[in-house]
Amino acid sequence: MPKSKRIKISALTNTKSKGRELKTELIENIRLAIDDYKHLYVISFENMRSKLFKDLRSKMSKSRIFLGKNKVMALALGKTEAEEYNTDLFKVGRTLVGNRCLLFSNDGPEILSELFDQYQVEDYARSGIEAVSTVTLNAGPLTTMIHSMVDPLRKLGLQVTLKKGIVCLDQDTNLCVEGQEISPEQAKLLKLFEYKMATFRLTLCAHWSDGEFTNFEMDEDE
Repeated sequence: MPKSKRIKISALTNTKSKGRELKTELIENIRLAIDDYKHLYVISFENMRSKLFKDLRSKMSKSRIFLGKNKVMALALGKTEAEEYNTDLFKVGRTLVGNRCLLFSNDGPEILSELFDQYQVEDYARSGIEAVSTVTLNAGPLTTMIHSMVDPLRKLGLQVTLKKGIVCLDQDTNLCVEGQEISPEQAKLLKLFEYKMATFRLTLCAHWSDGEFTNFEMDEDE
């Protein structure tokens, strides 16, 4: 029986080799950027949205952003003082924790900080994050909903009825509760009723330039 064309067999050695090549390429590109740009920043991001991040990248066309595994990026910088690619770069690597990336630019911290303050975009919350506030729908007519939405709303957990062609909520209902995790159904309801609860935000965490390292988070704590 001939093999199905849908089945593609990849040798494990090839898969490992490809992963190793990508890792090596990332390390080399980061080190080239260290040599090419005046400033290196560690940036934290909240409520990542690929479209918004792409838009920001287009506004910073003269800069370069690396969004990869923290351990690999730290390896490119040097995990210890003995291994670091340049003076004090191992300190930069230590700040690569959680949702963070590397940004190379010829613009100083003041310029980037101002840009990030301006580039904060509100968006709808995704499931899995904690609600920042409680959103309650009062019983009564849901004027933004058409009659065909009765069944979809019921499937999402709302107790609704159709009265004279108007969708009505039978009782006061919390779409989400502050501090509690938002479920997939709640996320859909928040979007349907146009409650934006997430903000795409970038923050400067650390800065390195010409061998001098600054941890902005440590400065804030002090």
